[in-house]
Amino acid sequence: MKRAEWHLLELGEEALAHEKFAAAKRMAESRGFDYVPSDILLRRSFEENLPRLMAAAGTETQPTPPEVAKAILGGVEVALPPLREVLQEFIALTKTKHMRKSDRQRHLWRLPRERAVSNFEKAVPRRAKAGIDRITREDALAFRAWWAARIEAGEIRAETAHKDFGHLSQIIRHWCELKGHTDLENPLPSCGLTRLSIRWSAARPFRGTGWRRAAHRRDR
Repeated sequence: MKRAEWHLLELGEEALAHEKFAAAKRMAESRGFDYVPSDILLRRSFEENLPRLMAAAGTETQPTPPEVAKAILGGVEVALPPLREVLQEFIALTKTKHMRKSDRQRHLWRLPRERAVSNFEKAVPRRAKAGIDRITREDALAFRAWWAARIEAGEIRAETAHKDFGHLSQIIRHWCELKGHTDLENPLPSCGLTRLSIRWSAARPFRGTGWRRAAHRRDR
């Protein structure tokens, strides 16, 4: 077992939950066991759990390291990967849907989804490395507020924000369906910014970077 994986399981709350969980899975598998959470193991019979218990205990002369025993007995909390990793897995899992596309078409399909993830990481940096199961409704509202501020400043149209939410919702929903996490409530549903765009555009025209460059030339 890699020293880095042992070290990761020894870390406290500051360690990334998904990386700790992934390390525990690898550690259990290296001893011949699937990773099974402890609450599920507790519902099994003693006979079913006996091989795990023996492996977790080790022998008198060669006891099992506590980190390994914890992994074998499902003592590390299950944690889903962060959004960027989910995106990469989503792209890989749906690769066959885009086989007939050219390289440019695939790039154009990936680009807005990668940009949506990057925007979320900028808007809610505390969740950039957290698992998607740690994203809360409050985080979604913070992302919405980040977009609303840009829309009200005339930097961007609400349709762009709406597309970001749509891409992120699609990525999470399809990944969960493909990976069997259908019980996870999608934390990034529709943002509801379209009405804001209509209301704001009636009072103030859109002013993107091109408008600012033109204004700068006039001022000169």
